[in-house]
Amino acid sequence: SINSVLMAGESVAGGYNRIKVPRGKMANLQLPDGSSVFLNSLSEITFPSEFSDDERMVYLSGEAYFTVAKDARRPFTTFSDRMNVTVLGTEFNFSASDESSVVTLVSGNVKVDTDMSESCILNPSQQVALQNGKLTAVKTVDVQPVICWKYRIMQCDNQNISDVFDRLSVAFDKDFICADTLDDIFISGKLDLNKSLDVILETISFAAPVTFIDTEEGIVVKRVK
Repeated sequence: SINSVLMAGESVAGGYNRIKVPRGKMANLQLPDGSSVFLNSLSEITFPSEFSDDERMVYLSGEAYFTVAKDARRPFTTFSDRMNVTVLGTEFNFSASDESSVVTLVSGNVKVDTDMSESCILNPSQQVALQNGKLTAVKTVDVQPVICWKYRIMQCDNQNISDVFDRLSVAFDKDFICADTLDDIFISGKLDLNKSLDVILETISFAAPVTFIDTEEGIVVKRVK
């Protein structure tokens, strides 16, 4: 089963609600217009108790998958610090962080705007990112590796193993301590995060020259000589 939890929201000024998802958890919620949002770990969304008659606006920090209820009269806009996504009704994945922001469209159409007045239109299976303050070229992608986090599947495509441990740390609320340098170890494949962390680490140890020791401080990763 998906390790998700509907987090209790808090009321903030101006009739808005804020939902924060801690490390190791996910959240699935419905917005006032019937749109649904699936929030990844360490993500936060702020939205009004009721949308206005002419627009629907939410603020996102982190990563979320949106299924937007169709309403031609009221565009739906997701704001982040550097990038905004506007739709009428569609499904898209939005990852917004200090380092970069990435929008991946699953169905429908979206308009992407940045704080530097750049904009573009995405069609299904297209992706655009904001890097170093500028939009990248729109590219066609396989959306499944992007959205598989919803089902607690981690897709690794020649990924440095330290980055994999960073993602596992968020998914399982567990610290990883690398005792040796792992810069030259890369892995590919899918990890099923619905399984226990012990099983996942055993799978990794078959694919990479590493071993694990569980301590009070966290999981120590050692290189197999």
